Amino acid sequence: MKNRAENYILWLNKLKAGRRRAMSLVLALSVLVSCSVFWFMRGTGTALTDELTCGLNEHTHSEKCYERTLKCEEDHEHSDECYENKLICKEKEHKHTSACYKTKTVKHETKKEWEATIPKTTGKYAKDIVKVAASQVGYKEQEDGVTRYGSWYGSPSSDWNVMFVSFCMHYAGISKKQIPAGSGCSSWQAKLDKAGLIKKDLKELPKKGDILLVDSNEDGKCDRTGIIVDVSNGNIATVEGDVNGKVDAVNYSVKSDAVYGFVSVNALDAEKAPSAEKPSETAKPSETAKPAGTEAPAETVPSGSTGSDDETKPADSKEQPEETKPSESSMPAEETEPSESSEQKDVTEPSGSTGETEAPEETAETTESTEATESTETTETAGT
Repeated sequence: MKNRAENYILWLNKLKAGRRRAMSLVLALSVLVSCSVFWFMRGTGTALTDELTCGLNEHTHSEKCYERTLKCEEDHEHSDECYENKLICKEKEHKHTSACYKTKTVKHETKKEWEATIPKTTGKYAKDIVKVAASQVGYKEQEDGVTRYGSWYGSPSSDWNVMFVSFCMHYAGISKKQIPAGSGCSSWQAKLDKAGLIKKDLKELPKKGDILLVDSNEDGKCDRTGIIVDVSNGNIATVEGDVNGKVDAVNYSVKSDAVYGFVSVNALDAEKAPSAEKPSETAKPSETAKPAGTEAPAETVPSGSTGSDDETKPADSKEQPEETKPSESSMPAEETEPSESSEQKDVTEPSGSTGETEAPEETAETTESTEATESTETTETAGT
């Protein structure tokens, strides 16, 4: 009996383990399928066409669809309660939904495809942002409402007026630290206000390459924006995104109440200009460092033998005119060399040169040999 109970418990444990493995497998497969579908659909979308597939007409019943009939059978003065509205319309009520229209598969742009439309930049923010904006004129959002600007920002089918300007700033080389990016006007305006970048006083007119902020409904808040491509004759010309579903040019009067303010991109170029001169300033220390490098070998020369020879030559030429002339005519060159070396030592010792460090190392024997040589030279000279 005990064995049966143990076997039954083991069987139950195996059954539970098998169920857990099966559930884990099903969960893993479901995650795999979901990820595969998402990866496949990320580059495509669906758009509704004008073609209906439901086969019905859109219709809502009105008063004409009903007839007032008497429902009371009593013989008395009838009131409204004695009547009822009877539907006589043979058409069904129906309102079209997305399910009633034929869908169309739309292929979305890739990053590589939209970056192929971006022109080469020059490193000047105002000039480059105008070039990028001008290259986008005529672009239309796709049939499912997705745009390259929304896809770049991470919100593919949202309103893309501000995202268009953020897109242009990005590809012009303007970082988010210099001018914050945004997707909606109200939140973007708050970022710009916090950074102190909005200029509302138009006594100083914006310039080509600046960003115009527009209050189209004149409620005191920015609701549109665009890249300024020209300022002349009291007009401001911009390139804006999401103008009836495309990128297009828009004109404003400088005196218009719709002009809320602007963000100066040209100011970034003005800040960047001084930094271009910094490399020439940093080059100066390297020029001054060259003499320091050449002085290093010159300092080591006195410690060598050649340095001591240069210092002793003038002393030899002054002290040896009378002694060396007769010795050169009567004595071999081998005998005169030791005398010159001994005289050089005598001259260099009081001069404070590096020879002083070698003087203590000479032994007594060296001193005696030098004195003996000098005495023999004097004797030979006297004899001649």
